[in-house]
Amino acid sequence: MKYLFCSLISLFSSTFFAQDFIDDYIGEWSGYMMIANSNVPVDTVITKMTIAEEVKDSVWTWRTSYEGKFNVVKDYKLVKTANANEYLLDEGDGITLKLYRTDNQLTSIFYYTETLMFTMYSLIGDKLLFDIYISNSSLERKVNEEIGDYPLLATQKTVLTRVK
Repeated sequence: MKYLFCSLISLFSSTFFAQDFIDDYIGEWSGYMMIANSNVPVDTVITKMTIAEEVKDSVWTWRTSYEGKFNVVKDYKLVKTANANEYLLDEGDGITLKLYRTDNQLTSIFYYTETLMFTMYSLIGDKLLFDIYISNSSLERKVNEEIGDYPLLATQKTVLTRVK
């Protein structure tokens, strides 16, 4: 009985806090993405983001637009999984990437061909930060038989302010 009670409290808490977590992200955001290669700034792009609930507590619009030399819109969905701290970023073309909640952040590590990417969304006050760190798996430096590391080739750091 004690175990059942604790399990129910844990389940309720996970669901409750997960809902509050994404609710804080909902809104319209605007700011800039700073792009750097090998720690040298190369471009700044106007960035806008809209996060809106589509299906109560389970699916959110996750739309980002970039305005610069090229205008690009990434119209994704954020989908809650059965795991209280796990989401899927659905790109709409059969590609879904896992995002993991840690405190007030959503993080993901993935690769595209040989490109390794670490992404992180963080909500700090009225700022939404979105960082991407990029490396290449073919450039691994072996430290020893058990450890290797990768160079940081590029970064994209986005600072958005809530506008609505």
